[in-house]
Amino acid sequence: MATSPPPISPFTGLAPQRKDKTTFSDRFDAFVTWIIAFVSQMAALSLNIYNNALEAFQSAATATSAAAAAMATANVTVWASGATIPQYASVISPANGRTYRRKTPMGSGSVDPSADPTNYEPLSVLPQALVALASVTVTTAVAQIDFLTLFSDDYDKYVIEVEGLTHNGGGTDFPWVRFAVGGVVDANSNYIAMAQSSGSGANSSGLAFGGSMTAGTVSLYQDCTGTIEIYNARSTTRSKAMSSRGTVGGTACFLAGRYGSASPLSGFRLYMSSGSNISAGTVRVFGVKNTLG
Repeated sequence: MATSPPPISPFTGLAPQRKDKTTFSDRFDAFVTWIIAFVSQMAALSLNIYNNALEAFQSAATATSAAAAAMATANVTVWASGATIPQYASVISPANGRTYRRKTPMGSGSVDPSADPTNYEPLSVLPQALVALASVTVTTAVAQIDFLTLFSDDYDKYVIEVEGLTHNGGGTDFPWVRFAVGGVVDANSNYIAMAQSSGSGANSSGLAFGGSMTAGTVSLYQDCTGTIEIYNARSTTRSKAMSSRGTVGGTACFLAGRYGSASPLSGFRLYMSSGSNISAGTVRVFGVKNTLG
């Protein structure tokens, strides 16, 4: 909502006169004092003008989008098999509830518009399958990276990109994941997110892993780069699974496991296994749109 401009105080004194030496000093001091306040008031006024202009621009963009949506859906009817649809008329697909416009001459058919790109053009924007949710780039060493309340029922799966993650400790260290429930970290959910190991087995949290990896070789500044995927994060009935793949210090790795609790996950924590800080790297989190219900 637009806001009223802030007030500007007028100068109520008398202008200093150089030829009047008896009053010049006092009048000039009063004028300078007013100028100092005036500059601050002008800055507030400029900010007010900018904010109102920005709001007007955003409102105009919203109105334009709404008008386009209204035009696209005006007089729209639900498509039915065998119904004759005029050219450039819009219909609603009963398959997905979205709006399509017939681009070919008047005709009928038995194929739903959502599956008939030859005759119909989608008007409503389809949801993105993969949605960027959050990202962080570490420039100052941190003990962990937290996204504890990021997960929601809008997504079935989460994809976590780890790029150039390094630590500042000596010897071996590699990233682990702990899941959060209700915004609180589950201290028992210690999952190896990306590491070099050999053989197969499971840790105390039920993380089964396997593949061709070698433990204990991730030294200082050897970076971890790859993808961590979490499935059924919000489900209370389906098994929650996690897998990762990528490189650690230039060596390929693969891990997979599951989270045994039925509680919906609210997010995760990424940290280093031996307690050293994360010194550099970028973490991006994406959500895959909920299609399973």
